[in-house]
Amino acid sequence: MAAGVEWHGFFSSILVAFLFLFEYGNVTIFSGYCYLCAVLAVRDGEGSDCLPRSSGGVVSETTACNRVYVKFFRMKNTFFSRLAPKESKFYPLLEQLSETLVKAAETLVSSLPKSTPEEREETYRKIKDLEHEGDKLSQKILDELSSTFITPFDREDIHDLASSLDDVIDGINSCAERISLYNPRPISNSGRTIGDLIRQGANCLNKAVHELERFRDKPKTLRECCVELHDIENQADIVYALFIKQLFEEEKDAIEIIKIKDIMETLEETTDAVDHVGKLLANLIVKYA
Repeated sequence: MAAGVEWHGFFSSILVAFLFLFEYGNVTIFSGYCYLCAVLAVRDGEGSDCLPRSSGGVVSETTACNRVYVKFFRMKNTFFSRLAPKESKFYPLLEQLSETLVKAAETLVSSLPKSTPEEREETYRKIKDLEHEGDKLSQKILDELSSTFITPFDREDIHDLASSLDDVIDGINSCAERISLYNPRPISNSGRTIGDLIRQGANCLNKAVHELERFRDKPKTLRECCVELHDIENQADIVYALFIKQLFEEEKDAIEIIKIKDIMETLEETTDAVDHVGKLLANLIVKYA
């Protein structure tokens, strides 16, 4: 390694030490020292397990040091983890995002029995407003990630979780949009069943997100939520398959078939998005609990 790169890592660590001293007080200047250790570890080849593996890919020393440092502080039940500065602002933001998801799901379910164009248009506007709110929260989380040094989970995990929750809201918005644009016949019982499954999934996701701050010590509730989310997706697949079979057997109006099939497919895809968030949450349990 070139001497210039070594000095860059050394002075970066010293700068971080002073930043911690200024921001958090004398006690956690130790964390700055730990960052210095991380610099030396990366320089000497230690902590290579923290580096990404990609064909021909190379990471900067600063990025590698950050990963060693963060991994060191996230070691569970250690003295050093108690000294690490806590950034809890991501939990309330994720909770707000999941609560927006619940509102969107509730609005969709309440609208499915409605059949007039005016009622459907009104529902779509309400969900569109919630979708915009979800976009703003998701963007705020991404902005905070870019300005936060220590995060409660890996940045990629927070980014994926926020984006996936927003994807579920987008799916609900797409359902309402299609119902408003196509103005089909009254939504069938199968459609209402899948809508109710989306609502169940939204409530389960909201419960799971509220567990994020404490699941490291008690992962049982979060694990149960992940299982429930997968079950919801399986139920939706069964309902969708039976409905499509019945649709092509009984419906004779080709235009109506196109309308209803597209709406039902979008509803079912939204349950897939719900299950995807569940898989991300299950991955957090594997990594951190």
